[in-house]
Formats: sequence, C-alpha cells, structure tokens
Amino acid sequence: MKKIFLLATAFAVVAFSSCSDDKKSGDPAAKNYSIKSTYAGWQYFSISEGKVVGTGKAEYTSDELEAGASYTSTESGARATTDDLSWFAETNWDFAIYKYYIRTNSGDDMDGLGGIYQCPSTVAFADIKKVPADAVFEEDEELTYTGMGLPFVSVQSEYWAMRFKQKPDGSGPEMPPVYLKPDGVYIIRSANGQKYYKVEFTQYTHSSDNGLVGFRVLEISK
Repeated sequence: MKKIFLLATAFAVVAFSSCSDDKKSGDPAAKNYSIKSTYAGWQYFSISEGKVVGTGKAEYTSDELEAGASYTSTESGARATTDDLSWFAETNWDFAIYKYYIRTNSGDDMDGLGGIYQCPSTVAFADIKKVPADAVFEEDEELTYTGMGLPFVSVQSEYWAMRFKQKPDGSGPEMPPVYLKPDGVYIIRSANGQKYYKVEFTQYTHSSDNGLVGFRVLEISK
C-alpha cells in the first residue's frame, strides 16, 4: 500500500516534553513549554490542560485518501493536503503545531471559536496585560504552499511558530535553515471563544533526528 507524504522536508512536532515557570521573561506566572520534533504530524495542544491532547497524521495511504482525506494531484501523484480530519470537529484543543506551522481551532472548517492575533513587534511579552481594544483575530483558512517543487494545501493560520532567515538577495531561506522567532507575540483565543492567552514562540532547534519547539503562555484578560 503506497504511502503519501505531506511535505516531509523538516521536523514536525510529536510530543509534549516539559513545562516550568518562566522566570526569565519578566512574567513569572507564565508557563514555558517544550515540544519534541520529528517527522510526525500536527500536535493538538490544550492551553488550559497545558499539554498535547492528541496528534494528527502527516501521511496517508492510498486507501485512506480514497476514504475521505483531501488531496491534490501533482505530476508525482496524489499528495495529502489536510491532516486528520476528525480533529476539525474537536474542541478540546486551542492550537496545533506542525513543524513551524500553526493551526488554531477556528474558521469555517473547524468547530472551535478560536483565532489568533499578532501584537506589534515592539511590544514585549511581559508588557501585554490584556487584549488590545483594536485587536482583530484571524481565523484559519485553506492556504497553498510549495515544498520540494510540489504544491500542498493545508487548513491553518497564516502565522508561523518560527520563520526562516532569508538569503541576502531575498531569494529564499538560508541553507541549512536558520530559524528565527516571529516578529511579535501572539494572542490566541481559546477554542470555546471565552479565554485569551499571550503566546510567544521562543526557539526552534534541531539535530539530525529530532528537534525542539519552545513557547511560553499566560492567560490575559479581555
């Protein structure tokens, strides 16, 4: 049975590993989380529980594609384009990470009422006490990307957990890739639409066979 892989060009998040009080952020009530990375799929994270509550696959067999997983045809055949669709109907997770991509429990495809807002890059994590009055929360949508010369489509946020350092001429990311923090702290709305959390992704490091995504979280008022 042929397996179809979804853009397996970098490390994906597979398991929650640890949390601790964030003593260095100037916001000691915040929690600092680390998630190990390998070639797996989306990791669905509950902020209230402080852990990964489940995982979604990043590969499909031909039979699974025929049974309902979405795909797009390319010159190299069918490639999976959406992850474990059963998670779209779950509301026990607030956001998910796959490699350096973010998915929030929001939008037409999800049953959640979540969303994400990026604060200005000049605003520090510790300085964010409440949701800005003018904050507009973006919902997930179907986005198309190109990887290894082939297109893939995914329902996810337009924001990234990590970004790439670009070449001086702007022609693409430096290789080997250099990972950088997003330009601003995110505020993520919970899946039930009632709580708000500031989230700062702090690192993406890796070796040849695993990696680490780091982020810190603290609930703030509306």
